[in-house]
Amino acid sequence: MFSNDMYPSGGDAYPQDPLFALDTLGSVAGAAQVSMQPSVPTSGPVSDPFDSPGKWFESILADAGREETSPTWLTNLLLSATVDEKIGQSSHPNAGLQQFDWGLTDLLDHELFEPIGTHAPGSPAVPEREADLVLAVEAEEMDGQPHAAELPDGLPRESTWPTIYQPRAPDINIVLPAAQHLAAEEAFSLRLPTVSVQPHAREIMTTLTKHAHRGPWPAPELGNFPTTETLTACINLYLSHFAAWLPVIDCPRGSFRVDKAAPLLLKTVAAVGSAYGRGGVEKLGLPLNELVRREIVFICERDSRFIYETTIIQASLLQAMFGLYSGTPKLFQQAEMARTSLVAACKRKHLLRDGFSAAEELRRSSLAPNPLDLDRALKQDDRRRRLGWSIYLACLFNLPSLLPIHDIRAPLLNLSDPGNSPLFSVVFDQLLSEGQLHPGVGDFGFSILAYSLYRLCQDAAGMQQLLRPSTQQPRYGLEFSPRMKHPQALLDQLARLTLNGALSPTHLLLSCPSMAYYSHINFTRLGFMEDVRNAAGRGGTTSSMQAARASLAISLSSDPDATRNIVAHAALLYCLISRFKFDTPPEVIWMFDVALSLWACLRFGNVLPSASAAIPVVVSWVKTPELETWVKTGGPIIIQGLGGITTASWSQLLQRCAEHLQVSSWELGARYRKVLLDLVAEP
Repeated sequence: MFSNDMYPSGGDAYPQDPLFALDTLGSVAGAAQVSMQPSVPTSGPVSDPFDSPGKWFESILADAGREETSPTWLTNLLLSATVDEKIGQSSHPNAGLQQFDWGLTDLLDHELFEPIGTHAPGSPAVPEREADLVLAVEAEEMDGQPHAAELPDGLPRESTWPTIYQPRAPDINIVLPAAQHLAAEEAFSLRLPTVSVQPHAREIMTTLTKHAHRGPWPAPELGNFPTTETLTACINLYLSHFAAWLPVIDCPRGSFRVDKAAPLLLKTVAAVGSAYGRGGVEKLGLPLNELVRREIVFICERDSRFIYETTIIQASLLQAMFGLYSGTPKLFQQAEMARTSLVAACKRKHLLRDGFSAAEELRRSSLAPNPLDLDRALKQDDRRRRLGWSIYLACLFNLPSLLPIHDIRAPLLNLSDPGNSPLFSVVFDQLLSEGQLHPGVGDFGFSILAYSLYRLCQDAAGMQQLLRPSTQQPRYGLEFSPRMKHPQALLDQLARLTLNGALSPTHLLLSCPSMAYYSHINFTRLGFMEDVRNAAGRGGTTSSMQAARASLAISLSSDPDATRNIVAHAALLYCLISRFKFDTPPEVIWMFDVALSLWACLRFGNVLPSASAAIPVVVSWVKTPELETWVKTGGPIIIQGLGGITTASWSQLLQRCAEHLQVSSWELGARYRKVLLDLVAEP
């Protein structure tokens, strides 16, 4: 949806990623500001080789600390050892793999690695899932009813397809087959003329295997773990500010049972909710979120049967959403990786496909199903659908989506009337082919349609940038097939409909005008925002910044109408965000890009008059005919909340946008504010 790089890079403002110092949860404020430092000082590189390579490796690990907390221990192990030709060449005995810390039995699935002897004949029966893990991920009650594991979950029971992964047993220990000694003539035929694997390289392989099967994180000090009162307060903040924006839980409002929910999900919800807290509560978000991420990794690696548990998917989604807007590059990178797993889970569980319904499965299995079971199955279908659509929207934010639109066969969400939810494919086809909107679309459905239309524009823009520029000057910068309505025109249509049809629009409805205005900023001139971000210093080098600014000065001045169109829609989006403040994560991205686009147009475009006696056009959050005329003719302009805009006012404009970002609950706003203030400080 947005830029492919949410975080500023280069410069000295954020030279390193913040350290998640989880040893003391009460010190989260200081931990978020310190740079990465080894918690156990190293004693320096090994100067003299040892007689035995085993002793040499143990010295490296001893220097790094028993818990491998030094940031250089892995580098020393993998690089220093392999380049030291003075290491002894004695062979290392073939020792079996050891178990450490958590008692991990295996990181690989026995079905996948059966050919190398990981599941020998006569193995014991498949064990039950560990009770402690089950307690962490399963709710005591779901939708006010006791948890029922017998309900179908949408995963295929058996499949011979290699792409369908459904663990039915926990991971077991890897058992390598006995070493096979090659015959002399066969070994000679396989041997390269002068090069072979060195014994010390094999030593490194086995040493790394041993340490890879230990717990990778030191145990945190839990003396300052939040109390039940603090956790409850953070969860209430989530339910008040975040739940309605992404309806993973608590739909309908008030249905989420804090006293019955899965503990892992409660911790995730508390981490997200803490972002809206004050007085120190907001500092809990980073450490709690990192704890959740580690616990999800631990649970799924400990027993792969938990990978597609609904609670695991919900927690992963919320943890990734927090990472996207936390202002932490490390969490953003992890969120990028998590979205792939989320899309895979969405597909495997058929969350947005018509191939599975718990209610239909129940009706097929029983001629007269119990009404209580049927009600529970219907609620499970609704919960699965909400989770699937939440993944769809979350995977559009900032990054190209991996979930194909044509693969969606689920109904749109209508939170106010779940029984009246038309199929997404039917609604989207009718909208694109006829320009008509289905009458059964609710607020969340409008949001889904808006993001989907924007995605079509995003895909078209990527393709169009590869082609030769068109000589025509259409109303919209993107070209689409004449057999369909233009997605940007449809976005404008949805914007008018939602703004004129609701006295008090919800944040879901406002995504329609927001995405409509945002599409004009991004697609009026292809590559514009990429140049703007580089001109603002994202590239990290002076040469890239100067080149982007020179390019902007030429392109913006050469087409004044397009430049004024960008200014007009950036002003509309600014007024919309200022008028309707919901403190949702996308507002941070929108406000930042509004500030950058206005700064670029005013500083490099030179299309606005410094002073004029003409009557200025006043811009609010609704597009008017006067504003459309201004795009073609120019003249003075006044933006509500910003005042009169001239080529000399870009500094004041950046400061006002920085004030908006300062009050955001999301830490990403603080990072973006720093970027804007750096631009203000430029001569």
